[in-house]
Amino acid sequence: MALTTDLTHADISPVIQIFTGGLDGQGELTTSLHVNATPQGITRGSYVGEIMNGGGVRITPELSYGLLESLEGSLYLPVVTDEHGQWNVAGGIGRLTWVPIEAPDEGGWFLGTTWAFSDYNWKYSQATLNLNGGFTAGYDDDDWLFAINAFFNWGLNDRYQSSDVPGLEPAFAAKHYFGENLTLGLEYYGAIGPIAHPEPIHLQSHTIFATVDWDEEDWSINFGIGRGLTSETDDWTIKTILFVPIGNY
Repeated sequence: MALTTDLTHADISPVIQIFTGGLDGQGELTTSLHVNATPQGITRGSYVGEIMNGGGVRITPELSYGLLESLEGSLYLPVVTDEHGQWNVAGGIGRLTWVPIEAPDEGGWFLGTTWAFSDYNWKYSQATLNLNGGFTAGYDDDDWLFAINAFFNWGLNDRYQSSDVPGLEPAFAAKHYFGENLTLGLEYYGAIGPIAHPEPIHLQSHTIFATVDWDEEDWSINFGIGRGLTSETDDWTIKTILFVPIGNY
C-alpha cells in the first residue's frame, strides 16, 4: 500500500494516507480508490481562482504495480467536485516507492522512501508542477503498528513564491490490531511550511484522524474522520481507501 499526504501546496488533498512499508509483490497489480470529502472546511482561496477543499469531494483511482520485490510504481488520477457541484479532472500523479528494509513476518522495523511527481490544474495548486517525497520508518508486529513519514514538497513552478526551499509535511500513525481483520488507530498529518522558516503555529496545518481498517484476503479498506486543529486547516474531513488486488502479470 502506498501513501501520500498531499495536504499542502496542492490544496485539493486527493490522497490522504500514511505509508507503512507494505508494497505490491513483484508482478502484482493492485487498484485502489481514494475518496475524501470536506463537509466543513476552508472555501476562500489564497489567490484568485483557487478552488479549496471546503464543501468538495475528491475521488482518486490508483493503479500500482510491483516492479521489483522492493520497488513499486503507482499512477493516480484525481477527480474533484467543488462546493458548487462542478466536476473536474484535477491532474495526474506518478509515484515510485522503494522499501529496502521490510518488517519481517514475526514483527520488526521497516524503512523506505517514496517520491511523487504531480501535474495539477492551476485552480487546485499555486504550483502546477510539484515534487513530493521523503522517508518513512516504523515498527509493525502482531499487536501494534507505528509509522512516521517525513516528506518534503517542492513547488517547481510556483507563481507566487520564488523560494526553492521545500515545505515540510510530517505524518504519523499509531494503530492496534484486533485479530486478523480489524485495526483501530490514529493518523496525524501536518504541514508546517518551508523548512528554513516554518509558518507560525496558527498558520500551519494539523489534522488528526480516528481510523478503522478492515482487511480481507481479497480486499481491504481504510476509513477515517479527521478534525482540523488550526484555523488554516479544514474543520472536518472524511476519508476512505479501498484496496483490491487484481492479480500477477
